[in-house]
Amino acid sequence: MNKILPHNVNFSGGTVTPQTKPAMTSIFYINDVHGQTGKMESLATAAQSFDTFVKQNPNVDALKVAAGDILIGEDTAINKSAVAFLNLIGLNATTLGNHEFDIYADKLSNIVKNAKYKILGANINFHKDIPLRQKMVRSYIQTVNDQKYGIIGLQPLDLVEAMRLPECVDGITVDTPNKTLVEIQDEVNKLKKEGVNKIIVLSHTGYEFEKQIAQRVSGVDVVIGGHTHELFKDIEQGKNLFYSPEGEPVILTQAGKDGKHFGVLNLEFDRNGRIIRAQNNVGRSKDYSRNLTMKILNNMILGNSEVVGVLKNAQEPPENLACENPYANFTTDAMRNELNTDIALLQGGNMRGGLPSGKITARDLQSITPFRNRMVKYKLGEDKLVEALRWGAESLNVGEGKPGYLQVSGIRYTVTKDGRLIDAVFIDKNGVQTKIDVNNPNKNRKYTVALDDFCATNVLYPSLRQPKENFIEYYNFDKDKLMIDYVKRMNGKPFEIKTDGRIKIV
Repeated sequence: MNKILPHNVNFSGGTVTPQTKPAMTSIFYINDVHGQTGKMESLATAAQSFDTFVKQNPNVDALKVAAGDILIGEDTAINKSAVAFLNLIGLNATTLGNHEFDIYADKLSNIVKNAKYKILGANINFHKDIPLRQKMVRSYIQTVNDQKYGIIGLQPLDLVEAMRLPECVDGITVDTPNKTLVEIQDEVNKLKKEGVNKIIVLSHTGYEFEKQIAQRVSGVDVVIGGHTHELFKDIEQGKNLFYSPEGEPVILTQAGKDGKHFGVLNLEFDRNGRIIRAQNNVGRSKDYSRNLTMKILNNMILGNSEVVGVLKNAQEPPENLACENPYANFTTDAMRNELNTDIALLQGGNMRGGLPSGKITARDLQSITPFRNRMVKYKLGEDKLVEALRWGAESLNVGEGKPGYLQVSGIRYTVTKDGRLIDAVFIDKNGVQTKIDVNNPNKNRKYTVALDDFCATNVLYPSLRQPKENFIEYYNFDKDKLMIDYVKRMNGKPFEIKTDGRIKIV
């Protein structure tokens, strides 16, 4: 623990509940794994390594927590695997993110009924007939080596807005930001009355609100966050080290997305529950072998997966939405080819994870886009297409930078770094290029488009939104089926996943 907090922290303020001795604490944390079953196998090995460290250091209080979006999509089997993974690693507690609610609350309740960990939510409200409310608690006390840790959970403030199917959260509401801050303070006060002076918040509210928690709520020591996919590899004042209203240090951290990383936060508390030393270590899941027990569990739950092709090599997936995504290129090419459309469109945030070179199974391909949306084919006017390209480019300079560049097949386009659309070209199946006048698009020119129903019916890209009666086809499968069929047509010929300049940024 060689990261000493700044000496000017005011340790004298605030109401404290003294305990008899200081505490050394180590917290293994994950967030936004997004149902990546392969990554879970590696993360299980990382968790085992953490267990070995703890056994060698019996005076260290060990905790394992998650900050939401470990489950994802409508695939029941994948979600059951995620619960099995959390049980296997001995998770203490998690909150629920928006993607846990991709399925209806009653189905989610059934999936987590065998969870051996606490499920937390202090700012979520359920109709009395929703069984999930019986499984969740606002906060609880975890005792380790006679030390008490209070743990509070939070759901995303934009839960309803983030849903592909808002009806999945019928009867569920999330408190406003101001009320949520009050709820956290109330929970902290209750925990302190129980003799707790070390408080951890598991939050799936995103970085900006998590900064507010750190600076506006008294008594919180640590915020393990999620939702905005930040990756904090250290502790930096003003970035993920803040101070409470009493001037006490509060550490905020997240471990990125898609199970690529995990964190181990080492802390030293004085006898009054104030952090006096801290060290934030981030590991990469790919540096750990796949856990055999988790592999067996995945095969039991998901079934053995068919080998469908051979990947020669693949570029690393990007960390943000501000670039051409090689996996999106591969996915949209499969969509366009298999549904026989002029173009294919995809939101970059739909992409999850990457693939190792070598033999590729159907499950590997499914992990790229695990949401299980449904595919759509419809006609789109050139003016609406241009509007969507422009909207995506401009979004990167607004708010959180979402939804980002529209990923494409059958189109090449150029944008400036400040979000201006300069030009675009349609490329047909024979490679013939037709320039699109982005300043005066042809409203009478129509393209057949493949996209998923999230893009087709949500407000993500407003100009792509159409009523279902306009769909030419509304399929009962998602992009994973198209990718599997696409690779099978290669008949074992090794393929690559790479960028090719279809999105140019100048």
